[in-house]
Amino acid sequence: MAAGDDRPSSNLLRAVTGPWREPPGEDLSRILALTDGVFAFAMTLLVVNLTGLAFLSCGTPGNPASCTEAYLLQNLGQSATFFVGYATVFFVTAFYWTHHHRAFRYIERYDALLLWTNIVFLLFIAVQPFVLEVFNRFSETTAGVTLFASTSALLGLLLGAMWWHATGSGALVDPKLPASVRTYFRRRGFLIPGIFLATIPIGFVSPSIASYLWLAIFPAGVLIRRYGVA
Repeated sequence: MAAGDDRPSSNLLRAVTGPWREPPGEDLSRILALTDGVFAFAMTLLVVNLTGLAFLSCGTPGNPASCTEAYLLQNLGQSATFFVGYATVFFVTAFYWTHHHRAFRYIERYDALLLWTNIVFLLFIAVQPFVLEVFNRFSETTAGVTLFASTSALLGLLLGAMWWHATGSGALVDPKLPASVRTYFRRRGFLIPGIFLATIPIGFVSPSIASYLWLAIFPAGVLIRRYGVA
């Protein structure tokens, strides 16, 4: 290009007008900020399911019962499943946040596929308060248990897909990353969803047993963390 000539080079013109692929980006801060914000918002909204418990409206025209200590203790006991459901969804969501956080310590770049997979992942994180509301009201039904298990499994599969892409064709991690670390996150990314998927057929026989089996994700996570890296 001659001096003083402000016309774009032919290479730049071909990049803009011809076949073009967005180069990987290296600034993950906005992805992580959005992810943390969605997690924080969803985990905060979970408690709304508890503040809406009917007995908290005692002494109102819609619930004229007296707000006595006996009334409170009785209804707290009757609402135990709501608190268990809240704790379960909260810790499952927190479990996926920690897995996401640890995986992205090794991911150094992003591309369009990783970006959009993460967005779909956040879509299902944001819907967790709705999943909790359904589970609290239909915890003894096959449909309620299946919705919770399938949503939780899908979250894990999306996380696993991000890691497979980042360490595979996407080449978004350090090429020198040890194979043991790659294997660890692959196992962690697909074993936990496998537990949720395995409980779905059990839910057709006994929804209660299926929901109790979800607790297996926590010792499974500990075992993978302890023995998953060679």
